[in-house]
Amino acid sequence: MNSIILISSVCSHLFSGLGSRFRSFIIHNGDNWSLPRLSLVNLLFLLVLMFSGCASDRSEKSLFVTCPLGGELPVYNASLNGHDISQDISREPSVPSGVMDIRQALVLALSHNPELAAFSWDIRAAEAREVQASVLPNPELGVDVENLEGDMEGFRETETTVSLAQNLLFGPKRSRAIRLAAADTKSTAWQYESKRLDVLTSTVHAFVDVLGAQEKVKFARETAKIAKDVLNVTKRRTDFGDASPVERTQADVVDAQVGLELDRAEQELHVARVNLAAQWGGRNPCFSEARGTLQCEVILPSLRDMEARLAQHPELMGAMSEVAKKQAALSLELVNRIPDVTAMAGYRQISALEDKDLHTFVLGLAVPLPLFDRNQGVITEARAELAKVEWLRKSAEVTLFSVLAEAHSDITATLKEREVYDKKILSGTEDVFRKIKEGYAQGMFNYLELLTAQESLTRTRSDYVDVLVRLNKGIATVERLMGEKIVTAAKEQQN
Repeated sequence: MNSIILISSVCSHLFSGLGSRFRSFIIHNGDNWSLPRLSLVNLLFLLVLMFSGCASDRSEKSLFVTCPLGGELPVYNASLNGHDISQDISREPSVPSGVMDIRQALVLALSHNPELAAFSWDIRAAEAREVQASVLPNPELGVDVENLEGDMEGFRETETTVSLAQNLLFGPKRSRAIRLAAADTKSTAWQYESKRLDVLTSTVHAFVDVLGAQEKVKFARETAKIAKDVLNVTKRRTDFGDASPVERTQADVVDAQVGLELDRAEQELHVARVNLAAQWGGRNPCFSEARGTLQCEVILPSLRDMEARLAQHPELMGAMSEVAKKQAALSLELVNRIPDVTAMAGYRQISALEDKDLHTFVLGLAVPLPLFDRNQGVITEARAELAKVEWLRKSAEVTLFSVLAEAHSDITATLKEREVYDKKILSGTEDVFRKIKEGYAQGMFNYLELLTAQESLTRTRSDYVDVLVRLNKGIATVERLMGEKIVTAAKEQQN
């Protein structure tokens, strides 16, 4: 607005110096209608203001995108004009300092995950492109002054033309551009939904890692206590002469090794906690403990039933939306090869002799001649891009089916593995160690047998936790692909 007022002022001064007084011009049946030329210039600028006012400014509207699966995507609603994005980036999320469950972790990840927050700006950019596609081309204001080098004094024989030119888009160019922008927004929304599922799944995996690390720390502490008890028993037996000093030295070595394993388990827990905090952009884990269980009851559908539900997966829907976007782009480029027409209308004032000016209106049309550039290269590129995304859609479909089949097979095998551990391996290993430990205190077993039983118990407990972690991660992967839960309830851990 300020720039238009400035141009109007400059042009007013220009036209005020073209003559010594205002002159009238003839526009109806040869009659003289008195209308100052300066007012006509202002009238033309008023038309410009009307053009600019008819185009609604939608750049500052609140941009919330409807999620393809329902609900609204959490897109930032701050104005980009004068908004300091660094304040949002440097702001630390509010994280509970006590016990955290999986629901709190997921809420924090969805609200503060840096990658997801960055992706949400793609949604805003896509909607901004959709707004821009619906805007008409700006008219052009032209002022031409000719014959400035005349023989008469001053500007007595100049020709001054004030004109407005408007580019007229041919056929459905504008509607196809709007359709392309809308397809781009829809494709971006599906990509956001896929990224949101990735964040949810990675947060579940990180939370499961913390639960598994906590279990391993608990088992490592129990093993350290067992090693300390065995060391005390060995000391007593050595003092009474029932064991050799070599057994005591071995017990000291085992006690030190178990202490190192406990330190390693605690470090792995710290790393797992840091990785979980990173899901919501945190640098240090503020929570004291992750609350949850790795034991769960699972109803695993057949692979055929699960494959039937992949058709609505966000990755496939996003791939199909990308195909639709490239089709819209090709459709736009096909019509862009036809040139647009530029229409011009203006007013011309011709200064003549004897202080009598001539006034007339001018009209014009300009059409580019498509002799060399017929948009052929861009059309070929658009066709190639369309073929590319069609193959990518096929690749995404094959990849999803492959990942689903692998996850289904892994869960099936892991469920059987967990069942064997619950019924035989874990309880049997604990029972064997307990009996050998009691027998060693009574002199029924030597230290090598006790050491072997202890190592077997430690390894079995660690492997069992790994089985549970792998099972829960596989479940999270399958639930991401299916879009629904397959866990029915928590399972009581058998002792």
